[in-house]
Amino acid sequence: MSEEQKFILESISALVKSGFWDTEEIEEFIAEEIQVNELQRQVSEKWVKETIEKEQRILLKASKNWHVPTTTQKLIKAFDQLIEQNITALHYAGYSADDAYYEIDQIEALLLDKGKRSTGVCFYHEQDLQRAFRDIEPVLRLSFHDLHSEKDEDSIAVGKTIVATLNKNGLQTDWGQTATQKITILNFPWQQVYKPENNIILDYDAVADKLLQNK
Repeated sequence: MSEEQKFILESISALVKSGFWDTEEIEEFIAEEIQVNELQRQVSEKWVKETIEKEQRILLKASKNWHVPTTTQKLIKAFDQLIEQNITALHYAGYSADDAYYEIDQIEALLLDKGKRSTGVCFYHEQDLQRAFRDIEPVLRLSFHDLHSEKDEDSIAVGKTIVATLNKNGLQTDWGQTATQKITILNFPWQQVYKPENNIILDYDAVADKLLQNK
């Protein structure tokens, strides 16, 4: 396998393992990455299709040994509960924190327009998720904040609510109880095979609607 193929394989593997996108969408993402990096001669469309199918088979086989609820299902349930507690909890919120806060600002604007606001925010982005794909010591780190207060104790209160909710759902956490340290979910292998309904997890408009329904 060439170095160029290894580079693209990493992207394919991450997209398949995330479980958020179907085969066609993954092919589109990879085609764009190949074009941006000018790898059309080194990486063929046929190789991409075969590699996506291979990674999907590997993931499906691995999923047969997952315990239910999976770690990812526990996280999804915990995030739903955080939303019920008026915390804006977003899955896969872009590539970096800047992307995440852009999405959060959009949601917060919708809330403020209705005379409401969140108690706090919680999210992980693509760079965080990469650590959950590791075979050895997989973890997921969550960012959190109280958007409406500059006091550390208010953000810490949000962090405590998040940790309590994660622990309630059987997830082990590590956090120094400071406003600046991310919350780490320990022993967290990401476990999700693509299903069409997984897209709902990334529907941030739906998150805003749920927040607006809170009393």
